[in-house]
Order: sequence, then C-alpha cells, then structure tokens
Amino acid sequence: MISPEIIRIGLDAAIAEAEAGWDQGGIPIGSALLDDQARVVASGHNMRVQSGDPTAHAEV
Repeated sequence: MISPEIIRIGLDAAIAEAEAGWDQGGIPIGSALLDDQARVVASGHNMRVQSGDPTAHAEV
C-alpha cells in the first residue's frame, strides 16, 4: 500500500510542474513518477500550448 506521505510527495511534484506550465502560459497539468524509495525520477508539464504540438502532454 502507498502511504499518504508518498502520495503527498508525488502530488507536490506534479503540482509544481502544473504551476510551471501555467507560468509559461500553458495549461496547468503536471505529472510525476516516483521510484520505490519515493524519489521523483521523472516529471513534466503539459507543453501543448507553448509548443503548438498537440502531443506534448505532461505524461509523455
């Protein structure tokens, strides 16, 4: 089971990415991937608006 603390780490990282996307004039969608030690190993935000690329989603 995933603890609430680990969930919070992931959510905080995803929210930070969403805020970065919003600050760049894009859509505020972020994502984060954590490993089994609750370390963020990958994160990103939606770049569809900024890049004009309809495939530039946060989870890709």
